[in-house]
Amino acid sequence: MKTINTIYSFLGVLFLQTICMGCQNSSNNTELSKDSQRAAIAQENVAPIHVICNQLVNGYRVSMDMLMDGEEDNWGFAVFTFQKPQHSFTINCDLFVLPIEAVQNTVDTIRLDYVSPAPEEYLSDKSLFYFKDMDFDGEEELVIRGAHCSWYGSNQYDVYKVFNRDKPQKMVDEPFEWAGQPMSDRWTEYIPKERKIVCWFSSGTRLIRKAIFQSIINEKGKRELRLVKDDINE
Repeated sequence: MKTINTIYSFLGVLFLQTICMGCQNSSNNTELSKDSQRAAIAQENVAPIHVICNQLVNGYRVSMDMLMDGEEDNWGFAVFTFQKPQHSFTINCDLFVLPIEAVQNTVDTIRLDYVSPAPEEYLSDKSLFYFKDMDFDGEEELVIRGAHCSWYGSNQYDVYKVFNRDKPQKMVDEPFEWAGQPMSDRWTEYIPKERKIVCWFSSGTRLIRKAIFQSIINEKGKRELRLVKDDINE
């Protein structure tokens, strides 16, 4: 309970600082700066773990500040920071998981190597985050792998539109949120050669719903995902 209250307090400080920053002229960074995030954490006397990615990813320097759920845990609340000369942004992840080996030593800063997904891999269980064209529209989205304590130990994935945008836009329509949860590798299958995404949901051995989303060229000549088949068993 103490940890949960600390996280809520931390979020409250972040919210207040976001309001203050909205009154200032900020050209490129649309949310909290890294210094502001650390200041917010410091005000709550919480010792965050600072994580730095050793490599540039799509031109971004990537880091995060994490509030662990417990002293020996490898999951918690994380604030991602993506920075490059002309564009920077932050994203909050309510429940993020680090590799267990990364937190075995008591340190304030962790350095991690970036692991990119395989070319045909869209829901990667080895990559903490990555850029991938998740909706087959020709633009790469940012994918952040969240907690793997969801359905039956599966991974969840938050997907954001970041290309040519001042502020990341979380994709919340189906299939990127499914059955009230973020996209999960238990219930989602990508078929990239057909530009198709198949989602299903079951209760025990009973299939409740199966849907197929297909990338098509719309009336404006642009690609978009459309629901082409939806089988629901009442």
